[in-house]
Amino acid sequence: MEQLGRYKIEEVLGRGAMGIVYRAHDPTIDRVVAIKTITIRGVTSDEEEEYRQRFFREARAAGKLSHPGVVTIYDLGQQDGSQTPYIVMEYIQGTTLDALISGCERTVSKTLDLMKQIAEALDYAHSQGIVHRDIKPANILVTPDGHAKITDFGIAKLAVNQLTMPGEALGTPAYMSPEQIAGGQVDGRSDLFSLGIMLYSMLAGEKPFPGDSATSVMFNITYKQPLPVTQLNPSLDSNFDQVIERALAKNPADRYQTGKEFAEILEGLKQGRTSPTQVQSLVEEDPGRTVLIQKPVQSVVQSVSTPSIPRDLRWTKKSNLAAQGFHKLRAALVQVAQPGFSLRITRKTQLCLASISVVLALFVFGSIGPAKAAKLEIRCVHSFVSADLFIWIDDKLSYEKELAGTVRKRLGLIKTVQGSLADAIVTAPGKHLVRVNVISKTAGYDQTREIQAELTSEVGKRLDIKFTGRAESLDVELR
Repeated sequence: MEQLGRYKIEEVLGRGAMGIVYRAHDPTIDRVVAIKTITIRGVTSDEEEEYRQRFFREARAAGKLSHPGVVTIYDLGQQDGSQTPYIVMEYIQGTTLDALISGCERTVSKTLDLMKQIAEALDYAHSQGIVHRDIKPANILVTPDGHAKITDFGIAKLAVNQLTMPGEALGTPAYMSPEQIAGGQVDGRSDLFSLGIMLYSMLAGEKPFPGDSATSVMFNITYKQPLPVTQLNPSLDSNFDQVIERALAKNPADRYQTGKEFAEILEGLKQGRTSPTQVQSLVEEDPGRTVLIQKPVQSVVQSVSTPSIPRDLRWTKKSNLAAQGFHKLRAALVQVAQPGFSLRITRKTQLCLASISVVLALFVFGSIGPAKAAKLEIRCVHSFVSADLFIWIDDKLSYEKELAGTVRKRLGLIKTVQGSLADAIVTAPGKHLVRVNVISKTAGYDQTREIQAELTSEVGKRLDIKFTGRAESLDVELR
């Protein structure tokens, strides 16, 4: 191809599932531009026309954006003859963040700076009523001087209902939000979730929701909590765990509500603060003996408890009792330091409170008085060649296992011999709601059952998982 409209093609910059990106020359204005063609395959003529019109609507919407962190859209049209739609954009000399990540390591400071720039650009786009829906490293261009620019608003949409088709899910699975996977209503907070995944990936060196298939990745995004980033990168401060935990909250209401808020938090991390309003100075009034600690209260809690508790005890959370104990200790400190007051803590008091934290940790984790646990045995007989078993205890995914059956041939026919599973889950004693889900893509099977279970540390219980009837209805029984 030598020309698209008035634009003269110079070279191919890249190819993807949606089309081809070219570098071209605009002779009218005498400038270099980037042109992306949109490929439409495997649809009827009516569907193709609907898609083309929808593309033009979205491109016009994105064309309203004018921000240093967003690639500017100049023009749009369709190729003569084939009617292939294309979009003409600002040409950015640089590389994608995806290529940058795989090519070299970046410092934490530079990573935070790039993520902050993207958050600010998203804040602007969202303020204009536009949601990107496919925020990922491949859609971020980084200039040689370190400026990030968001590109590929080809699937960006006005955040209004009439442009959202029921049940649609646009985006790349590894960076999609839970509500996007579910085909629910999506707003700017979905883009911020994707940005949180990018932040985690760059800091940890791996994605927060890994999986060997798109289905398993989307399941993990929807139901699983990622490892704290500090477990994968011990050089990071524990504040990073708190920031990323909020960015990757399953419920949009629990996340950062705007890109501006997220950007301010990232700047706070870069400057060594937990939030942009935190008071940083710890004034030594009596060197070696007394520290005057000012608001906010978070700094009081961190200065007392965090340095004295080993990282594995702080973040692995091996039992709910541990989390409750640390939470109560922190809550007590918060109540002491009411707004409007400064809290004077001596070095001796610091050591005392730190000792309480350690004793609490030892009590919970087994050195002084180990918390008792209940055992739930799992027994399952099935006839699946391949299936996945998931067990939740009180809405928390506690067990995941692949069910595999052997296949034998008899008289030239294929017969699947029943497979079996024997395993166990250790959990806290008490009354629990146990939910069992079995999914087999090959068999088109997806069923869920729930059962109430009262578990004790003295007597173990057994969960029998059965498949009955012609339709192999899922049945669970507690013994």
